[in-house]
Amino acid sequence: MASRVAAPSLQRHWKLPEPVGDILQVDLPFTVNALAAHGICKFIEEFFGDVSQSGVGRFTAEKIAAFSHQGIHGITAQVWLAPYDLGVIQEFWLAIHPTPEPNVFEVKLTLLRQAGSPATWVRLNRPFMVEVRKQFLLWRSVAPEMVRQYVTGSQQMFAQAANTLPPVAA
Repeated sequence: MASRVAAPSLQRHWKLPEPVGDILQVDLPFTVNALAAHGICKFIEEFFGDVSQSGVGRFTAEKIAAFSHQGIHGITAQVWLAPYDLGVIQEFWLAIHPTPEPNVFEVKLTLLRQAGSPATWVRLNRPFMVEVRKQFLLWRSVAPEMVRQYVTGSQQMFAQAANTLPPVAA
């Protein structure tokens, strides 16, 4: 019953869009205000770092970096999807875009397959995206003091990334 209330359509599970070649673009159903837009990037960057240090889970990430250009902020990473013996590697780009609505930003993800079979890449991205989406849901429950800390951390992160171009697909 609860799933019907939360997702009143006939489709109860979020579904990945179809890739175009080796590119999968995902508009997440989340919006954030200007303050949170910076903090969420730091939050996700920290999550990727924590997952990668543990070496356990649905993925690992390296080369995690921030970008900031013309009002678009985000992070990039090279991501290996588990099980690792299948050899699925992708570039991950999270971009926070302003919307026409003042002080409202939308979240766009772009995944670029680098290695692994296309069918396996698509199949393994579903659990990966579930993990990423969980982080956005968790962000909404972060205490205001912690949000301020993430925003402060993001200011340094984006100051170092100032005027770095986002990936072409972002």
